[in-house]
Amino acid sequence: MSVFKDLIRHDANNLFLNLEEFGDIHTVDGRRMTIMIDDSEQDERNKAVLTDTSLEAIYDSTRLIYVRSEEYGRLPSPGKLLNLDGNPYRITKATDEYGICSITIERVKS
Repeated sequence: MSVFKDLIRHDANNLFLNLEEFGDIHTVDGRRMTIMIDDSEQDERNKAVLTDTSLEAIYDSTRLIYVRSEEYGRLPSPGKLLNLDGNPYRITKATDEYGICSITIERVKS
């Protein structure tokens, strides 16, 4: 791996998900772990796809979370259920970039 990629991985793990910076402790599938919830980034992604303001409810039900790959484990598949702090979500997209899982989740309506 290149030195640049090593530096990115180091920064992502030690700064991005640091509890004193952006990370917070949440319960994911029954396990406490450090994650970052980025609702503003998800809103921007939704706006790029959706332009109808009547679809505002989608913004409230979709979230983007970041978690260390080594802490979360194997990258989840879209369609898998994920429980975040006692609330059910379905994974719509998951990627792993330099040791950080980016997981888009959508609230499951009961």
